[in-house]
Amino acid sequence: TGVWVKDDREPRGAKICALGVRVSKWVTLHGLALNVSPDLSQFGLIVPCGLVDRPVTSMKQCGCSEELSAVALSLTGHLTRGLRESR
Repeated sequence: TGVWVKDDREPRGAKICALGVRVSKWVTLHGLALNVSPDLSQFGLIVPCGLVDRPVTSMKQCGCSEELSAVALSLTGHLTRGLRESR
């Protein structure tokens, strides 16, 4: 599961964010990995999410110049509001 964006290399898009959920012993764990500005060449060493021949991208590659700290602060605020509103 994840977030896909338009990408010139692949008509089906490129993955920019991975989302995960695990349930074990009545406990749920949630995870999120957003590619802000990683070294994308490192993704050539793995098969992200088991998807062969599908590119990954980053906010930086899509033209966003925000620093990781600013993205983290914004994302934290949005997630906090969303969780509060879902009660």
